[in-house]
Amino acid sequence: MKVFKYVGCLSVMLLLYACGGGTNRTNEVSFGNLQSFSQIGIGGEESSSTVSVTDLQNLSDQLVCNGIKESNLLLDDATLSGNPQTGANLCQANNNYITSNSEIFGFDGTTESNSLDSFVSSNGLGITGVNMYRIIYNTPGQVGYYNGGAVFSQQVSGLVLVPQGVARSALKGIVLYYHQTSLDKIGVPSFKDVETQAMLAAIYASQGYIVVAPDYVGQGINTEVMHPYVVFPQTNALDGLNMVRATRQFLASESVINIDNAPERLPLDDNQDLYITGYSEGGPYAIWASRLLQGENANMLLQNHLSLKHTVGMSGAYSLSKVMLPYAYAEVNNSSDASLNIYNANPGMFESSAFFLSGQITEFGKIESGMQQSIAALDLAVDKASLASYAFVSLGYYNFVSSAYSVFFPNRGFFNMSNCLDLSKYLFSVFNVESPSIVATACPIQDSLPNLFLNSAPNYNEANIAITIATSAMYNVNFFTAGIPASNMIERIFLGGASQNSVGSFAQPVATDPLLISTVAKADTSNYVAATKTSIIYLKYDSTVTNINSKFACSSSGVLGLSPSGMVKCIEIDNTNLFSVFDLSGLGLPFQLPLIMNHSSGLYPANLSALNEIRNNSN
Repeated sequence: MKVFKYVGCLSVMLLLYACGGGTNRTNEVSFGNLQSFSQIGIGGEESSSTVSVTDLQNLSDQLVCNGIKESNLLLDDATLSGNPQTGANLCQANNNYITSNSEIFGFDGTTESNSLDSFVSSNGLGITGVNMYRIIYNTPGQVGYYNGGAVFSQQVSGLVLVPQGVARSALKGIVLYYHQTSLDKIGVPSFKDVETQAMLAAIYASQGYIVVAPDYVGQGINTEVMHPYVVFPQTNALDGLNMVRATRQFLASESVINIDNAPERLPLDDNQDLYITGYSEGGPYAIWASRLLQGENANMLLQNHLSLKHTVGMSGAYSLSKVMLPYAYAEVNNSSDASLNIYNANPGMFESSAFFLSGQITEFGKIESGMQQSIAALDLAVDKASLASYAFVSLGYYNFVSSAYSVFFPNRGFFNMSNCLDLSKYLFSVFNVESPSIVATACPIQDSLPNLFLNSAPNYNEANIAITIATSAMYNVNFFTAGIPASNMIERIFLGGASQNSVGSFAQPVATDPLLISTVAKADTSNYVAATKTSIIYLKYDSTVTNINSKFACSSSGVLGLSPSGMVKCIEIDNTNLFSVFDLSGLGLPFQLPLIMNHSSGLYPANLSALNEIRNNSN
């Protein structure tokens, strides 16, 4: 039975369905109105301190290392041969790749400001630091199918970064940034997303750009409604445009920019260049914002004295109907064999890499070459489970009724999130421990699936939500595990097989339903005609948002082929030369297992590339 036929039958028995409490139904057409603001520091707490360029350079260096300490021991062949590598080797490898590809990242080392290890602290613009602000403004929420088409005004939040000590001639414009997926309410730019705060401040604000980063409807301070996830990109794109409008009001009313050593306001009629970018979930929002500005929202540029110069989408889900739905329902193989790995999922590590583990370590247990690919396969499964659940919950919340959840997620054990797989025992079975590998434990969060994304309590955080969804699926429907011990699974994957990672194991297989395809297709943005300069940046291997999205956008049938010659540029980052790690301490090993950098850890290098594109298109 197709889900939408069933839901449609339910709908005739129900009254109009208004989603979300605590919002005001309104006919108001004026959005982007500044409500309030407060200065904050790294971490989102209120603070009057300026983040210095020295601190930002240190944060930048940490981002190059992907959070690993330089003294940490790595587990690879060098370790087994008695010449252990450390986190410093991994950091240096990442640095070397970035600095040796100036055409992608822009660092040729000719000056201190053109060197990765000093481009923040020696920006050459006179910038002494960056001030961070949380602003509150209003924007329309997502229209629910069953609420009569009413627009509900939502009070939302976002992060504004303002460079200090900048010469007027060095103030380069405004960067509108759409953030990557956060499964929780407050893991967003103006609250707890420290990595994004540091990245935006170091990469953009320290280089003379005012940064505007919306938290999105349903996140940040807007906790009472569901975040309209990727199926509703227009709502989130419009949220960002309204934040730019509110930021112009903020900068015009408050002397928060230190220009030429004096605090100044930035008048509303002061012409500014606008650059739009976003990563992952934010990638299609950036493209949609550009589309809106060349269409029905073109007057926004004129009204706010802005000139759109360049749009950069990074590793985005641009084709939900043709790429992401099939990807979600496929048993994806992350083999290093391209004929098997048709979605370009992250293989963990290639044998040609200095960080490949081909040997075996036995004094702690059976750790061998297949481990890197298998950990990457587990990462793939966790991401697919989390993001697919998020998308279906958001779709049900806004377009259907609560009864639809029992159709989308027929397995009530998975939906209710009561029993989860004990992941530590499952992974520990690789050491041939006699205890059973498939063992139930209480889920980290004891709540139903929709409530995971609606609750703003501290324990409803990104890590707990992701592991609750994944391990609930693993225990209740054998998602990923296929019901076999971890040691067998590792061998199976390494020999060219795939884990059970189709979301069809816990979500109704509706990928071919005409109404679902029609609804999701409205979000697609891979094949529009760009009227302004646009760049598409993506990773060579990506297990979260398959790069088939970007490759389709960069084909003759996508935005590249449909747009005027020279209007669209596509850039592939070879992340086989960029690395992150998996912490093995939870399995009793004092090592970090090196892995090819995957989607979530690709944030920093992708934005370095975006900065290079923006710089190249600045006046």
